[in-house]
Amino acid sequence: MWLVPARSVEFPQAGGDPDWTMTTVRSPTLDGFASHDPDAPSLAIGFREACTVAQRFELTRSRPATSSVGFHDRRSRSFDLVTVPDLLDQSAGMAAALAEALPPDTPVLIVTRSPEATLRCYLAAVLANRPPAVFPNRLANEAAGRTRRRIEDAASALGTHGVLTEEGWLESLPDTSARATMTLESAPGPSEAVVAEVPAGNLDSICHFQFSSGSTRKPAAIGITNGNILAHLGALSTRVGLATGHTLISWLPLGHDMGLVGNVLLALVTGVDLRLMSPFEFMKRPIDWLRALSEHPVAMTAAPTMAFDLATRRIDVADMAGIDLSTWKRAYCGAEPVHVPTIERFIEKFAPFGFDPEALMPTYGLAEATLMATMPEPGVTPRYLETRASSVRPGAMVDVVGEHVFGSAADASPGNSLVACLGPPADNLDLFIQDDAGRRIVNPHQIGEIAVSGPGIAPGTRRPDGGLDPFETPYRTGDLGFLHDGELVVVDRTKSVLIWNGQNYSASLSEHRLASATDVAVNRLSVLEYQPQSGQKSIAVVV
Repeated sequence: MWLVPARSVEFPQAGGDPDWTMTTVRSPTLDGFASHDPDAPSLAIGFREACTVAQRFELTRSRPATSSVGFHDRRSRSFDLVTVPDLLDQSAGMAAALAEALPPDTPVLIVTRSPEATLRCYLAAVLANRPPAVFPNRLANEAAGRTRRRIEDAASALGTHGVLTEEGWLESLPDTSARATMTLESAPGPSEAVVAEVPAGNLDSICHFQFSSGSTRKPAAIGITNGNILAHLGALSTRVGLATGHTLISWLPLGHDMGLVGNVLLALVTGVDLRLMSPFEFMKRPIDWLRALSEHPVAMTAAPTMAFDLATRRIDVADMAGIDLSTWKRAYCGAEPVHVPTIERFIEKFAPFGFDPEALMPTYGLAEATLMATMPEPGVTPRYLETRASSVRPGAMVDVVGEHVFGSAADASPGNSLVACLGPPADNLDLFIQDDAGRRIVNPHQIGEIAVSGPGIAPGTRRPDGGLDPFETPYRTGDLGFLHDGELVVVDRTKSVLIWNGQNYSASLSEHRLASATDVAVNRLSVLEYQPQSGQKSIAVVV
């Protein structure tokens, strides 16, 4: 149980006593953020008794609409709006059909393309108490055989499951152990009836499954519980400084934890407006992302470094007429290493159009922690360090030779690196640096593996027989980092450290340096270690 000290507004269930409260917290750090309304309260979630995400959605359906979801129309370049209760009602008929077709707690694999189709299927599965697992789409031109194999891998990770999809995907679906397959086109229409009996207060039950990246091995289905999500959203909404009147805008795929938890669930549970774009649309026209941000009075978004890089490289300043980025109050950057020079180039290009460097918030998270692990606090100017390290191995010390704020366009001296400070740990998370033996490292600036524990940590990954392989406590992230004044700095993945002539090098840092020197997009570069069948081990660059 975690508590947020605040005044509470009770929302009782129909015919019963209130079992949860939406709390509002006034934060003195929000004045510069919510400049349109300095007195607007930030939103946080507190629970007097246990409440699941499905119960929260059922309660939302029964109350007057206070927020909306918008789906971007690429032709009109505007958003088609639907109220949240209406969106839930649109999913309820499908949820009732799922409840009849599948036993409780049976996972539902969602294979769709558009954000609207994906979200409707996700909500239906949650309402039906059949945990959804969103298949992670990749490139629009991915080979059909490759897509089919990835769907097979996702289905295998879930074991017995159902499928929600669109008719256009039916030919791509492999023969799996699906107990039932339903398409959006054949699903029942909107319904106002309560869908299914949801176990009261079962916070240990799985709300959804989040697939791991599958980049180095077959994807695993990480079980995220209702307790994980609600504890996490409480900490996230407080750290973000979310307030009435704010709008979350996202193009991130809903198969990614930052897109699903950090945008969709954060908006739906706290009651702020949400605007969704397709990731394929963003890749084609990144300027539509900036235009959407400029059209909302207090806009927030989250994106990886590659999005800032793509916007910088692809958007012509001549096309920025009429776009005012002063409305963009929070720009959370995470999901991959935060490359300081890339962010500085973005700031340099778009500051003349109103982008405030203090809006930039570098973050660190992982699916196993539901999403956020660290994030700068509202009102704290984001910063980065110039560092010198003789090695990136665990136990090595890092010399901090300079500290800068974003927007200062500082350059690193030869041999030094610029690394972002990613904020302090979430309020309900214990994050620390440990050595190879699992002992806590107490020296600041000493590199070690990042480990986490807390109510947002998932219990484990699903086995084909329906059980869970539990995570160790604390959870070892596989990332190397150190602490600076209580803020996390990530160095690299443990598996991405290259050893050459007895020295340790960061593969991701090498990739970014090569990208800067060659003007090749960093996502098109890979620095790796390889060894021919005969010959010495070498370092290769793949473009």
